[in-house]
Amino acid sequence: MSLPNIILFLILLSFKGESACNDYSQLEKYINQVLTNKDDKSGEYPKPPKLPSYIEIKLEEELENDSAKFYFTQFRKDLFLSNACHIGLKYFEKKQDVFTLASLSIHWNPNVRVYSQKALNKVLKVRELLCLTKVGYEEINSDNKLIGLYLIYILNSNPIFISGSENSTIHGFFVSNITWNLDLITKENITDHKLIYEWYKNNLQYENAKSVWKNKLIL
Repeated sequence: MSLPNIILFLILLSFKGESACNDYSQLEKYINQVLTNKDDKSGEYPKPPKLPSYIEIKLEEELENDSAKFYFTQFRKDLFLSNACHIGLKYFEKKQDVFTLASLSIHWNPNVRVYSQKALNKVLKVRELLCLTKVGYEEINSDNKLIGLYLIYILNSNPIFISGSENSTIHGFFVSNITWNLDLITKENITDHKLIYEWYKNNLQYENAKSVWKNKLIL
């Protein structure tokens, strides 16, 4: 290849890289518009953590479907309607879009966080049955490990309990559903499917539980 052609190739390559970066930047902006609410200053609930890149990449794959993107967009603050979101969750559950459901676990609305974990639980159970038939076992197992590590990340970013009657109940359901899903993914039974306030004894026990789940996920 002549020197001018090499230079042209490098210029085109740089434009391609810049385009990819711009596309990713736009995707990240779009996801943040759906998951966050910059106007919420109440502080009644813990602020959700940032979506990790390893979940964002998988979420992007699921959102390549136009219908999935349509339903995901309905969770944006300026479009948010409870009924539409329930329809969206049903859609993601039916399509087994586990990473979309997982990403909604850090949604600005606390109820959506709970409902997304409940829907994720149903999908995980279906996928567990598929694993028994060896249908897509390796891919499902790999996805489950990513989701499990992400759920631990969420637990580490949230207090176990918060104050307030209704707020405390909703947050308790959220944390409980996460721990149930971790039991399901790792095939443990640490929680015995009990609510967090029923099985939690102290921080040492809680941290040990997270260690057991994490060790199962990184093996």
